[in-house]
Order: sequence, then C-alpha cells, then structure tokens
Amino acid sequence: VTWAPLRRQVLLSVSQRPTPYAELYFTDFSALPAAVHPGSSYAVPYTVVSHEGRTEDLTVTAVATYDGRVTPIGTRTLRLRDGGRGRGTFVFTPPEAHTVYRVVIGLPGGQSISWRITAP
Repeated sequence: VTWAPLRRQVLLSVSQRPTPYAELYFTDFSALPAAVHPGSSYAVPYTVVSHEGRTEDLTVTAVATYDGRVTPIGTRTLRLRDGGRGRGTFVFTPPEAHTVYRVVIGLPGGQSISWRITAP
C-alpha cells in the first residue's frame, strides 16, 4: 500500500486554499472632478488586479444612475493572469444639468466602486 495518495488527499482536505478574488479601484480617485458640465466628456480610469489563481477573463461594466434611471456607459473584458494588473478607462458624458450622478463600475459577483458627481 502506498500512502502518498492518501496523504495528499488528507493535506488537501485540511489545508486552506486562498479564496479567489479581484481588486477593483479607481486608478486616481483624486483626479475625478466633484462637478461636471453637461455635454462634456470625463475619463474615469480604473484598475483591476487579479488574485483568481489562474488566467481569467474579467468583465468590467460601467453605468450612470440619476433621477431613477440607469444608463449603460460601457463594458470591457480584461484577460489577466494571477497577480496581473489591468487598467482601463470609461468615458462619461453627463446629459443633463442640475442633476446628481453616480457612476458605478463593477465586476461580476457584485464588487463595485462608485463616483458621485453633480452637474450644476
């Protein structure tokens, strides 16, 4: 009887494996303006870092919410290896004045970041 397979199985069942996840953050949050003007375009750069344990395609989506409406901004897919970092930019153009906007960038599974701005 060889004990190697049994020993391996026991080690796998009692050892903790890291939970796969991805980091999502604004590349430079301090550069995002607090107020915007309708019709002008604003870059919203973001960064994703993969801790998925393997190469993975991560879909990043962006929407703008205002006055009870949800407006898609865009979707991007980043192919990242474990430990890899990807950057992207969504462009937001507010359509209306006198409105508070919330731009939400998210990953599958519910992780998201948001930027709240006003258009005077």
